[in-house]
Amino acid sequence: MKDREKRILDFIIERERVSLNELLKEFNISKRTLYYDIKSINYYMAGSGRIENLDHKFTYSGSLTSLVDEDLRNKDKFIDAEYRRNYIIYEILNERDITVDKLSELMGLSRNTIALTFDSIREELLNKHIRLIYNKGYSLEGSEESIRDLFLLLMQEDESLLTDFLLEVLTFNKENSLKLTNYSLASLSKFIRFLNKRIEKGMHLESYALYEPAITIDYYPSVSSIISPKASFGERAYLTAYISSLSSLNS
Repeated sequence: MKDREKRILDFIIERERVSLNELLKEFNISKRTLYYDIKSINYYMAGSGRIENLDHKFTYSGSLTSLVDEDLRNKDKFIDAEYRRNYIIYEILNERDITVDKLSELMGLSRNTIALTFDSIREELLNKHIRLIYNKGYSLEGSEESIRDLFLLLMQEDESLLTDFLLEVLTFNKENSLKLTNYSLASLSKFIRFLNKRIEKGMHLESYALYEPAITIDYYPSVSSIISPKASFGERAYLTAYISSLSSLNS
C-alpha cells in the first residue's frame, strides 16, 4: 500500500465517518484521485476489510486486528534487501515524495538501515549508467533507455497494477481491435503515465533506429491518441513497438 493510501485509511479509521470534502481538503487531491486511491486500498485489503461509502460518508468496515497483522506482514517484506531497494527505486520513478524518515516508519527499519539502502541503490544504478540525484527530492538521471527498462521491470511487481485503466487506452484498444489482456491494458496505462511525464520533461532516447520498423504496424497512426502531443516520430515508434510486445487475445 502506498504512503498516501495508508494515510487515507488511517484518517478514515481514526474518525470513523469522513465526508468526501474532508478527505479532498485533508489530502489536497482531486475526487478522481481519491476514488482511485480507495479502489487501490480495497483491492489491497481484500479479505481483511474495505472502505465503504455509506450515506455520503466514508467508513472502514472490517477487523482492525487484521489490519495490524497485515501491517506486520508488509513490514516483513522490507527485511529482504532486494525487495527494499526495488520498492524505493519504483517510488522514485513514480515521483512519490519519499524521505529517509518516512521510509523508516513505513518499513519498520532504522534510519541507518534506510541510509545504507540508498548507498546500495546508488552503486547498483551506476552499473546501469543511472545516477541517483537528490535536489528537494529524489530523481534518476542518465541513460533514458535504461531508466525506462528499469521502470518496466519493476512495474511487473506492482501489486496495485490491475486497479486502474486509462480511458484513452481502453478506447485505443477497442478502436484497433487489439483485444489486449487486462494485465496488458493495466501495464500500458501505467507505462503511458510514466512515458508521457518523461516526454514532457524533454527526456528522450539517444537513438530510435531500433524501433523505426514499428511504423509499419497498422495501429501506429493511432498511437498519437495516447501519447503526449510533444512526442516525436521516434517516441511514437518506440511506444508502438512496446504495445506490439504485450499479450493479446488475438495471439
